[in-house]
Amino acid sequence: MYFRLFEECFFVPDRGGTGAIYNVFSGDIYKVTEKEAGIIKLLESNVSINEVLSKMPHIKKDYLISLINLYKENEIGTFYDKPVYINKLIIDYKAMNNIPVMSSIMITRAIISLSNQCRQKCKLCYPAQYLGDNTCICCSGLEKSNIEQYMEIKKLNKIFSAIVKLKCKNVVLKIPDIEVKTEYFFQCLDIATEYLFENITVLLGNTCICDKTLNNLLNYNINIIIQKEVKNKEIGSSLSIYNRLKKIKGHKKISLLFIVYDDEVKNKLVEEIQITNENGINCIISKYIEKENAINYYLNNPKFVNRTSIESFSYNQYFHSCLGGLIYFDQNGDVYPCPNLLDFKMGNINNFKEVWNKEGLHKFWHLTSMDNISKCKTCAIRYACKDCRANEYILGSDLFKKVTCNKI
Repeated sequence: MYFRLFEECFFVPDRGGTGAIYNVFSGDIYKVTEKEAGIIKLLESNVSINEVLSKMPHIKKDYLISLINLYKENEIGTFYDKPVYINKLIIDYKAMNNIPVMSSIMITRAIISLSNQCRQKCKLCYPAQYLGDNTCICCSGLEKSNIEQYMEIKKLNKIFSAIVKLKCKNVVLKIPDIEVKTEYFFQCLDIATEYLFENITVLLGNTCICDKTLNNLLNYNINIIIQKEVKNKEIGSSLSIYNRLKKIKGHKKISLLFIVYDDEVKNKLVEEIQITNENGINCIISKYIEKENAINYYLNNPKFVNRTSIESFSYNQYFHSCLGGLIYFDQNGDVYPCPNLLDFKMGNINNFKEVWNKEGLHKFWHLTSMDNISKCKTCAIRYACKDCRANEYILGSDLFKKVTCNKI
């Protein structure tokens, strides 16, 4: 009698002798003990149940049968009368290496910074001092050193034309202060909609937005994220935009991104939103930590692990879960792998083909996968890890190390 995991279930060993089972249909991930890991390795190698008992004499038969039945009950495997070949359900992204580069590239998300002009002075404008989990979807001030204040319309058209050819369907437009040059930003939005992207998201910075501008934005088939910095324990003023949105028709197309720096403020904000959010406004609360305290904070707070799927499990074996497929353009048209990895310039829209050379962005997506990160490459949950390479680089000065995880 034999037992094998189903084609949608994958065993990933851990360097400590334990491991994890990924069910890419249900999305569940099961951590297994060292004893279980040893059993699963043998079973997945078409070793019969009786042979497992002989190879692992310290395992009692009752325990083994009970364990295997538990796996069967949880629908991650079944019994067979003879050895079988299980054709695992996985997408072979490695095969992309055998395809000419420009025909194999697929940009999953393009972030474009339209301006570096803003009237506000937020703490998070200096990511070298403050770090958070959502810095890439924030109006960060890294671009303020950029000479160009606004992206040229001609250059924006060139970017859209280029990324459409590379199958890009999701575009994010960063606008720090939409009320500074409103007509220009709406012109950019008009151009973006002409290219028929599946999803267009506008990130609006921590600024005062009038109702007229909000209503004009809601005329577009776009997603809107409005950032709001909560500076102190008096959260009333910070909730003003939230209270305004509840009265605006179509507000469900808008998400609010609250930036907080204090746990007490965060808890009060959560409590207030839970009490008053009968209209279902999508609110994201992101805590930012001073750089000098960040490593200690991350090491002492629980980590979130994403659920799995065929697409993510396959993709994350070869590309980084966040950086893979991502491209960032600043106002100059310069290309980077991420809004917060500006030390790694890949080229410019004017020489876009050079971005995809042998050492270019496509290679970067693969090199930063968890299989290539020091210590992470032998962690069983690496294909579901919510990893931020930008934060790790800022804190550890090394793109291929992990300094915020106590598991390693």
